[in-house]
Amino acid sequence: MVSRVDIVVQPIVLRLSLHQGTPIYHLTSDPFTQLDGAEEALGLSPRSGARFGELAFIPICHTVLVRGNHTIVVDPGNLHLGISGVLRVGLRSVGVAAEDVDVVVATHAHHDHLSAVAVFRGRPLVIGAADLGYLAQAFWPAYAEAFTTGVACEVRTVGAEPLELEPGVVVIQTPGHTPGSVSVLVEVGTERIAIIGDCAMTQDEYETRHLSHWYTEEQLTAINASLDRIAAWRPTIVVPGHDRSFRPGGRAFDARSRTWKAHGSTR
Repeated sequence: MVSRVDIVVQPIVLRLSLHQGTPIYHLTSDPFTQLDGAEEALGLSPRSGARFGELAFIPICHTVLVRGNHTIVVDPGNLHLGISGVLRVGLRSVGVAAEDVDVVVATHAHHDHLSAVAVFRGRPLVIGAADLGYLAQAFWPAYAEAFTTGVACEVRTVGAEPLELEPGVVVIQTPGHTPGSVSVLVEVGTERIAIIGDCAMTQDEYETRHLSHWYTEEQLTAINASLDRIAAWRPTIVVPGHDRSFRPGGRAFDARSRTWKAHGSTR
């Protein structure tokens, strides 16, 4: 049974722009600014595609440690966390060495959630089945190999059937953000903790279903179905990809009005 769940790394984001050949860094932990707010601050239109041109996106997601019969890391994070040693420091702060980790779960195959898996060389990697092909297509085949079979002793994939890692820890398929996105559902004591990656990047997305304009209609349909599945499990705590963890049903921050408002779906 699970005895403890710790947040090892809190989410924050670094944006990078270029002015007359000089890199300018923009650092923020505000969920809205992590997404479109930084473009707006520079007078860019996010809907024009400026996000991936004039302004680079270097995010840091939640990294979560689950301890029970096994020691499980969910979303090791981006390459910088691994290379710099920050991930190891975060683990040591809660009394765990990288060598103590038994299994790693990547909620999806984006670099900011997966790339630091190299810290856990020789451990099994759990990832959505559909994300293995997506990983090679979205980046390049050598990247996919380097951060999966090149590091892990084995790759365990999650498809339509849930994967139980141990009593109280289940990985379920929650596609939409990527074709093979998964979420980790953890029961510890009276808490039901849903670690959902970027199925909802922020509390606002989870509570109000105000989802990113970057998604296609097909993705939006899949994400809403996945969020319905997570909500039906009735989590007491939700850990989104790029916002602080929260208890559902409270007030959510509305990015459009910049105000807090009561919970309610506006799909």
